[in-house]
Amino acid sequence: MDIWRKNRNETLEIQNTGTETKDAFDGLTRSLDTAEERISELEAPTVLVDVEETEPVMQEEIFGPILPIVNVRSLDEAIDFINRREKPLALYAFSNNKQVVNQILDRTSSGSFGGNEGFIYLTLTSLPLGGVGNSGMGRYHGKFSFDTFSHPGLEKLNEIRYPPYTNSKEQLVSWALGSQSCTLL
Repeated sequence: MDIWRKNRNETLEIQNTGTETKDAFDGLTRSLDTAEERISELEAPTVLVDVEETEPVMQEEIFGPILPIVNVRSLDEAIDFINRREKPLALYAFSNNKQVVNQILDRTSSGSFGGNEGFIYLTLTSLPLGGVGNSGMGRYHGKFSFDTFSHPGLEKLNEIRYPPYTNSKEQLVSWALGSQSCTLL
């Protein structure tokens, strides 16, 4: 089974049977009763409406085009909801009020944050991507990926330890140790 299908099946398994869904493009609402129906129906981006925090879809990371909508009564309740959970890989805040966006940024923690922006940062290779806590560690994207997965070492310096012990090696060690002679060599 390929990785895509495995993640898709896991995503489908964490949804409740009979969960009301709304396709993001056709606007139709329907009830999906079987796993087979869900596999065929959820290939398009799907919005889950009126989702409760305790529902299975809210307990796992979602690897699929599924957007659960959780209703809250206030900004404080939304921030509390975010902070009760593991830190997200990305957090997006959309508001006509810049102070609301700034409060969410100041009072939450995530790998990336977008204020009235979606995925624009994905186009900027000069910015790193990466999570915090359970959402991942490290920085990736462009040169950041190269640096994250490169492991520079001191191999050139280490070869001074090995024979042949030349006059230049002895002088370098003596200089490094701050003395004129080295009895170790």
